[in-house]
Amino acid sequence: MDLNTSSGVGVDGVRRYSSAMVAVVGYLVAAAAAIAVACIAAGRRYAITREASIDLGVLGSRHVAILGGLAGFAVTGLVLLVGWVATFPTPLAEGHTNSYEVNRRP
Repeated sequence: MDLNTSSGVGVDGVRRYSSAMVAVVGYLVAAAAAIAVACIAAGRRYAITREASIDLGVLGSRHVAILGGLAGFAVTGLVLLVGWVATFPTPLAEGHTNSYEVNRRP
């Protein structure tokens, strides 16, 4: 009997799921449970009131400083990553161990 290995069904007939799918479904179930618990704990009596003394200009200027620093770290990381990858040999370079010519068996 020929079993389709991509169907996720094992030899014993039990359905197998990938670990990534189990992780995503588990995360969604946990998030739904946490939201439900938070809504039940807050109840209908909980209301958010906006403080009238908030100056959006001052608040925005604080975020610019924080996000500017984070953007600097991101750009630095990309520059380092591109510089690091540039040192790898290309697949067509001589002596590259994963190229077809090196691993070909006669």
